[in-house]
Amino acid sequence: MSAAKVVLYCLLAFVVAVIGALAFWVFLSDPEFVLFRLFAVLTCGGAISVCVSQNVVRMAFSLVLTLGSTAVLFLLLGADFVGATQLLVYVGGTLVLLVFGVMLTATGPFTRIKSSAADGILSGLIGVVFLFIVAGTVTSVDWDGGN
Repeated sequence: MSAAKVVLYCLLAFVVAVIGALAFWVFLSDPEFVLFRLFAVLTCGGAISVCVSQNVVRMAFSLVLTLGSTAVLFLLLGADFVGATQLLVYVGGTLVLLVFGVMLTATGPFTRIKSSAADGILSGLIGVVFLFIVAGTVTSVDWDGGN
């Protein structure tokens, strides 16, 4: 193993240790904050995995992760009815049917979705434009109500 790799691994271990220590400190102060951030990251990661994956079965399971994490976010925010509805309707109903449908048709020609680099660039640009539209809308709203 080269010296550069050893230094890189040591630096990576140090960064992980610092992040772990900070997460432990935050966990001791407010565990609800840590859980909210964890499930927010899981939601975003699952959504990105749905968009990036080329295997339909993996997309379905990533969608289960995304919708389940969204339900937990609703439950953490105190919206118990919305969280339970999210779990029952989307995760419990729609995605079970989707997974069984995908598993039954997994031998067909649509198990792998091929896309070109131009498709990825176009979808990335559309995503960035949508992000700016949402950010502009969120920043232009008077959230205090004139206070």
